[in-house]
Amino acid sequence: MRTWNNALRALACIACALLLAACGARGGPEAELVGVYAVKQGGALKELIKIERKDGRYVLRDKVRTPEWSEPRLQLAPATRDDWQRITTDTAQTAFVGMKSEQLALFKVPPGWEKNGFRTSTGYFLFYSHLVRPAARMSRPRSRASGRWRPGPWSRARRPASGPSAPARHARARPRRRPRA
Repeated sequence: MRTWNNALRALACIACALLLAACGARGGPEAELVGVYAVKQGGALKELIKIERKDGRYVLRDKVRTPEWSEPRLQLAPATRDDWQRITTDTAQTAFVGMKSEQLALFKVPPGWEKNGFRTSTGYFLFYSHLVRPAARMSRPRSRASGRWRPGPWSRARRPASGPSAPARHARARPRRRPRA
């Protein structure tokens, strides 16, 4: 009986350890913010920040002073509801996902979200140096499940030559009819 109880305890400990390891590998909802973000400058989108996950932490690289990505500068943490209310002064129960540091915050909200005359059409915005800038997501990292790179909605990446181009695929709502002979 005693051996049986020890075996059950060991099995329960192993199951808990596996569960904790599986939960920690993917991260929370803020993991969907990993990627490259751009802001409009002079009418064109310019890549500005890149959020990566390294060693279980989220780090930020930027292209502010150089044309290449900088070394990881800031460590980011998930934004809480209190952080959201302090930064945006929004008291409504807006659905958001955010990451922040002491100098910068990035939020994903429903597209069209508006507060104090600021409106985001993309659903992403940056808050830094007491300025709010709309942001556009340029790309996402490779999916762990598929191993493929997934372009963001504003990416100019081309689809593989075997399939139709993205604009042509979205332009037609129903299949084309063959001309009669």
